[in-house]
Amino acid sequence: MQGNMLSIVVPLRGTASENWINSLTTVKGPVEFIFVYPPDSSINVIDDPRIKRLKCPLRGELIQRLLGLFNATGEYVLCIDDDQYMHPDIMSLTAKYFKLYPESWVLRLQKEATQIQENLENEREWKELPDIHKMPVLTRGDDLSLYEQGNAILAVPIAPLKNKFDIRSAIWRFFKRRDQHGWHIENFYQKVWRNDFVQQALQDLMKTMQLIGPVKWIPFWTSDRLLGLFIQAKFFKDNTVIGHWLPKPAQIITTDPGTNRRFRFYGLADMLLCRKYPQYGYFWNLFFSHLWGFLRMPLGHLLRKWLG
Repeated sequence: MQGNMLSIVVPLRGTASENWINSLTTVKGPVEFIFVYPPDSSINVIDDPRIKRLKCPLRGELIQRLLGLFNATGEYVLCIDDDQYMHPDIMSLTAKYFKLYPESWVLRLQKEATQIQENLENEREWKELPDIHKMPVLTRGDDLSLYEQGNAILAVPIAPLKNKFDIRSAIWRFFKRRDQHGWHIENFYQKVWRNDFVQQALQDLMKTMQLIGPVKWIPFWTSDRLLGLFIQAKFFKDNTVIGHWLPKPAQIITTDPGTNRRFRFYGLADMLLCRKYPQYGYFWNLFFSHLWGFLRMPLGHLLRKWLG
């Protein structure tokens, strides 16, 4: 794949700040950065040959990420947002991990959230990354004290897609879905994935979006869970460990961009999963759970207005 070990894909909401770019490019090694700009923004002039700059014809979380992912040439790929900061040694950690666990699909990174952006865009004293060679692997039911101390990693099982469809999630709006609880993952972002798995899943995802002729069904947000679950469905093997979750210290620092996500309808992305993989009850539980959640918002608003 043209010599790149890791592709870092970033869909930008506008023109990126110079300080943020300088911070991101402290990442060492054979990395490519793929910046995907929305159509109405100017492109930064950046003096770093590792940066690939693309302009998307449409604005939207999913479409911008897809464009970046399709252009990723690394053996592994990582998606982040433009308010997040990476440990400079993330590439070497990725290389060590997949050499140690070559059958893994995904490396789940440790995140730290902060409301304070001061000094994040400038020099930051990152803590030394964990020595995973010496760490035991914990599974569900084990004592987590070693992990909490930063001295173990957690096994990440595949999502339990074969869970049965629970009719209560479809007919009763007060039913709370619980099958998402556990050590498995749903989301794609801020994790390092094998790019060969990602590229194969993207091909199927694009075909699933096809409706009639050139007409495509593209949910312009909610791609995080859609991509993560689509990959797991395509390569599904029951009771498989697909990766590991690193302990602290953090490898990604994220700040709050102040984006309001409360009124996003996730059902459009969920329907793509149900369309491609109707045999998995987990996806139908997911769809109806979010459908009722979406319907509760206007109903709740009307009720509050009626009650005065």
